[in-house]
Amino acid sequence: MRLIVDGKTFTQPLTLRLDPRVKTPAPALAQLASLSREMYDGAWSAHAAYLQARGLSAQLDKASTGAGSDDIAAFKRQVDSLAPPQAAGGRGGRGGGRGRGGGAPATPTLEAAANAMMSAAMAMQGADVAPTAGQIAGVTRARAEGADVMRRWNTLKTSGLAALNAKRKAAGQPAITIPTA
Repeated sequence: MRLIVDGKTFTQPLTLRLDPRVKTPAPALAQLASLSREMYDGAWSAHAAYLQARGLSAQLDKASTGAGSDDIAAFKRQVDSLAPPQAAGGRGGRGGGRGRGGGAPATPTLEAAANAMMSAAMAMQGADVAPTAGQIAGVTRARAEGADVMRRWNTLKTSGLAALNAKRKAAGQPAITIPTA
């Protein structure tokens, strides 16, 4: 550790030690840290993708007039299915929930995946103990949901947008780009 006061530098080594009251084995703590970090990073990435998709949706709104508007509207529906607009005063649609009456589950959204991953991470933060089987199962579900929705988003923003832009180029229209933050 370094402290600078009135131009003088004072250096002192800093040693971090685990609280001696924690009896959890090191491998279990490492697993806890690894899973928590994976879920946090995944939630951050899914939320960033949500924001990117909402920016793309706004671009599509601006370009939705004239020739090719049907193609733009169809592509926008796909984008909005992964990143629905936020409800007033709330976050994006949950999606992925189980419907009543035994229907098929709704398509998970980017925000739903972000929420699932953050929930899985937070479920493990109650104490310095090894993750339970239920917590690991929650991480596994959130990981699968996140991987699926991110795969679909990446396909949509790469090959889907490229196909739309190829049609626009053939019609003499400018390309639509994903805004950067």
